[in-house]
Amino acid sequence: MQKLMFLSLFLLAQIGSLAPAFAQEAPKQFRIQNIVSSGDGCPQGTVASNISDDQEAFTLSFSDFFAEIGPGIDRAERRKTCRLSFVTEHEPGWEFAVLGITHRGAVSLEKGVTAKQTLRQGWPQQSQVFSQQYRGPLDQDYVQSLRVGFADLQWSGCRRKPQAGRVYEVQSSVELSSRRPDARGLMTVDSIDGEVKQVFDILWRHCEPRVTRVLAVCTLTGTANSFPQILAKAQAPRASQALDKARRKLENRCLEATGALDSCDVAQARCEVQSLRL
Repeated sequence: MQKLMFLSLFLLAQIGSLAPAFAQEAPKQFRIQNIVSSGDGCPQGTVASNISDDQEAFTLSFSDFFAEIGPGIDRAERRKTCRLSFVTEHEPGWEFAVLGITHRGAVSLEKGVTAKQTLRQGWPQQSQVFSQQYRGPLDQDYVQSLRVGFADLQWSGCRRKPQAGRVYEVQSSVELSSRRPDARGLMTVDSIDGEVKQVFDILWRHCEPRVTRVLAVCTLTGTANSFPQILAKAQAPRASQALDKARRKLENRCLEATGALDSCDVAQARCEVQSLRL
């Protein structure tokens, strides 16, 4: 009887010690290395990267990425481009895909001026292209999230060694145009922290074994003429938990984007819930 009780307690302890591993949503270590930048929008040394504490997003910050149009301004200033490549490295047993990209900056356009923003991102031979436009008159900080559909997720692939990282590529461009020769426009850094930012939301999954988890993605859209949009995601064992976490994240992001949205009413957000093997 005592042996049976001891064995039962031993098994319970083992199960308890394994629980955190199954609940883990991301690897403990994730790094971005060897950033190489080129283009008139991001001279070498003007791009920085940062990884969130929970390893579920990374941010690229640009300190010299802006385009301008107007009388006396050289035509070359109307379009700026940036090409980046870097190596991602994380512990083995995981792979990731980019689920959403959020741009943040500032735009000032007179009537008749259009700003077009284009982003190509992904692995070589597997890149995805997104574009969006802003039309004047407009003078504000902006925030805009772009969503990758579940069917279009591009996974990094499973590797046995962390040093066998893959090269990730990002190509961005901003272009201003107008039929009015006297119109002015500027697309540049925002007033919050003086940088243009691109936030990449990451979805991680185990290589093996995978567990079924619920992913919630919530989007809040503004009513200004630039139609700003903010995205946040979260995963949990149950739908109610995932939705609660996603809404809390969305509220924090909305508060960070004060001035770009008319309201931070998270109750107005559209949320999607999906069960995935992660």
